[in-house]
Amino acid sequence: MKILVADDDLVMRALISAYLHSILPKSIIHTAHDGAFAIHLWNKYKDYNLVITDYEMDNLNGDEVAKLIHSEDENIPIICLTGRKDICTEEYPFFDMILEKPITKKQFRSEIMKILINYENVNSTKR
Repeated sequence: MKILVADDDLVMRALISAYLHSILPKSIIHTAHDGAFAIHLWNKYKDYNLVITDYEMDNLNGDEVAKLIHSEDENIPIICLTGRKDICTEEYPFFDMILEKPITKKQFRSEIMKILINYENVNSTKR
């Protein structure tokens, strides 16, 4: 499993990476410090199974990142992890899930497993 994590907060990037490694120990995690670098990594590799992005970042925000990625791969799950309370999936349809910061490891694990199970189910029906 290959995961792209984009957040302008170094501590948050490290925390999410640590959570992911504990949940999915064999995963490959690439991190981006802003939206533009997230798109750079996406364009370089294009084989991510999951994208987790902050909403408010420099250069491109999380919604812009999600739109660009979905324009190339509409099936990749994208999670927005944000401190904002006013963001919902109805207003931001490029996010498959929106999680509020701060988030515990237990909450994060539960939500990640839900989205990955759904992603696996979608991909298995395409085969």
